[in-house]
Amino acid sequence: HIIFSKKPIKHLQNDGYLYLEVPIEVLKPDTIINDALTKKIKLTVHEHINKYTTKSLIACARAHKLEIIDIQVEDVDLQWCISKVIR
Repeated sequence: HIIFSKKPIKHLQNDGYLYLEVPIEVLKPDTIINDALTKKIKLTVHEHINKYTTKSLIACARAHKLEIIDIQVEDVDLQWCISKVIR
């Protein structure tokens, strides 16, 4: 995520804004297979390989000396699945 962020940040003006939206990390990776099989969670396919937490997104922003204005976790309808994201 650090490499991804460098290019857009280079184009920011001093008073500019960078909007980030990333897929949220599965909360219990050790039980994900069982939870999906028993339908405790709805496991959707997402095009991203990396998953983030609110903490990791904050760390990424701070590593690039960005001021965080707001963070939200939301469900987004991608038409082919409902995906939870951090904005």
